[in-house]
Amino acid sequence: MMKKLLILLTLIFALACTCTAFAGAGTDNNANMEKITSTSAGDLYLDKDNLQALRQGDKLFLLLSAELRYNKEMLPKLQATRPELKTAASMTQLYLYNNDGTQYALLKSLYTDKDDNVVYTIEGSPKL
Repeated sequence: MMKKLLILLTLIFALACTCTAFAGAGTDNNANMEKITSTSAGDLYLDKDNLQALRQGDKLFLLLSAELRYNKEMLPKLQATRPELKTAASMTQLYLYNNDGTQYALLKSLYTDKDDNVVYTIEGSPKL
């Protein structure tokens, strides 16, 4: 029980540090962002500044954030789904992967407007 609690506290701390980094990131959307791929919804970018390796005992984890920048076709569909998303322009998701990439957890989804202000948040789970 204590081991699971320690893991959960470590993940919460890492998530808080990452969210703090997002809050101070400013409005430069292209600061160390690398385009990974294009999807039918838009372009997917990896934030190279927010890659973090975490260790829990003998286990290694990778914490990363990916940003989906919606295209002109998908953006109106997204904005119509919820009133809170009327000004959303992109979505950043925080992921936690185990060391071999076979398991992951989606920790948080942050919908942001064109000025990088968070307009809607969906909490995830730290369970892989």
